[in-house]
Amino acid sequence: MLAIEARDVAKTFRAGWIRRRQTEALRGVSLAIPRGAIFGVLGPNGAGKTTLLSIFATLLTPDRGSVTILGHDVVRDAAALRRRLNMASGRPSFLWSLRVGEIVAFYGRLYGLYGATLKRRVDELIETFELTSHRRAQYNELSTGLKQRLALPRRSSTSRSCSSSTSPRSASTPTSRCGCAPTSRRCVASGG
Repeated sequence: MLAIEARDVAKTFRAGWIRRRQTEALRGVSLAIPRGAIFGVLGPNGAGKTTLLSIFATLLTPDRGSVTILGHDVVRDAAALRRRLNMASGRPSFLWSLRVGEIVAFYGRLYGLYGATLKRRVDELIETFELTSHRRAQYNELSTGLKQRLALPRRSSTSRSCSSSTSPRSASTPTSRCGCAPTSRRCVASGG
């Protein structure tokens, strides 16, 4: 079974009443991604990358075509699929007063973790993404690269079958970018 299969996906955004405008964000996108693969969607601004990922995450519906993720149709099986997906924005916005450990724990709670399981997962993620020395730092005290890195454990709060990010490397430093690929590979290898 493929992790993601998209066939002839199209999406057009319409705006305006007097001067009707249409913007074709996607025109017949097709792709097949095997389970366990690490992949990227590249293109210039306005190419439809975020639109495609939003369709994958069931946040938008395609105008035409079909998408299945882990055997679930993104339109018909959206509720079941949301329980297995996770998506992190390249521009995460957190409550400015929360500390790194609190932010990771907050997202763990959103995905149903609590008690000892939550504490263990928070500790694992903070160590995995090399945030230990920043655990008690407030979000607004972090550098842009650390804020970007903090989006990764948020995305990994639970062991999701499929995970995506709209731009995980956009504001990160070369050092933290180097850490993204090995961590993603470890996640895939562990079945996360």
